[in-house]
Amino acid sequence: MLVIDSVPNAFKAGFCKGGQTQEHAILARSMGIENIIVAVNKLDMVDWSEIRFEEISSQVTPFLEEIGFPTENIVLVPISGLRGENVFRKSSIEELEWYKGPCLIEILGKINEGIV
Repeated sequence: MLVIDSVPNAFKAGFCKGGQTQEHAILARSMGIENIIVAVNKLDMVDWSEIRFEEISSQVTPFLEEIGFPTENIVLVPISGLRGENVFRKSSIEELEWYKGPCLIEILGKINEGIV
């Protein structure tokens, strides 16, 4: 699992060329990991913005594909670790109604089934 900070300056610092986010993804892939869950964290700090989630997705997904993760093996999930939103159970907050996928723990549970 790769945890990404969705706050604009923090995301940029981690994801810019040579940032730790990219380094961690490259290390994971070089160790033979073929599936990756991207937890887009602190989305509550950007008002649960679907646009922000999509911006991050549109930058992270092509990078992960470029370093060898197959598209079907990349899963992104919006969360707030501090608040626990969308971590242990599907969030019911109105601001996150746009997200139709499973919560983080459900995704983790599917790893052994080979779905992720």
